[in-house]
Amino acid sequence: FVPKRRVKKVERLRCACLIVIENDQLLLVRVRDNLKWYLPGGKLEAGETAEQALRREIAEELNIQLLPESIRYLTTIIGPAYNQNAEVE
Repeated sequence: FVPKRRVKKVERLRCACLIVIENDQLLLVRVRDNLKWYLPGGKLEAGETAEQALRREIAEELNIQLLPESIRYLTTIIGPAYNQNAEVE
C-alpha cells in the first residue's frame, strides 16, 4: 500500500512578456530591489487580453508604445514565480 501524497494546488499567474533579441543580446529588466533579471512585461489584469497587458506593461515599465502589428505570439512557458508560492504562465 502506497499512500497518496497530497498535491498542493499552486496559484498560476497569467503574464505577457516581450522578447527582444538584437545583436545576439536579449533585453531583460530588473526591479530596483529584485535580485533577478526577467523579460519585460507583467501580469494580465481582469478582462485583459495578453496583447493588452503586454502593451500596458511595456508602456509602464519602459515608456515605449508597442504597435499592435509588431506583436506576435511565440510560445507559452510555465515556471516558478520569483519570491511567490505560484507559477507564472
